[in-house]
Amino acid sequence: QCMKCLLHGESQSHSSHDCPRSKCECRKCHLIDSRRSVANKLVRLGRKQKIEYSLSDRDCRYTCARCRNHGILVIKKHHTPCPYSLCPCEPCTLNGERKRIDAELNEIMREER
Repeated sequence: QCMKCLLHGESQSHSSHDCPRSKCECRKCHLIDSRRSVANKLVRLGRKQKIEYSLSDRDCRYTCARCRNHGILVIKKHHTPCPYSLCPCEPCTLNGERKRIDAELNEIMREER
């Protein structure tokens, strides 16, 4: 399903390329576009890290994203606080941006219910 249409209350099944709301400039659609951009960058980074650290899918599944960005494989929730919680590097910033966008989208969805 198309996320833009879903956020606008429509349940159409089509790809984002065929979306009638592809040119929509409302806040919801802007957030979806931003999230797609951030997600694409994170996927590219993850592929690079897999090759760089020769990781399998199993190694990456439940690790802290910020620690993983710095080559440290720590299982989620097994260290507090994350030593990289305030790191300004691009991968850590992308993870923070994705979390912020997701939180804002969830808030919008919650308000509309």
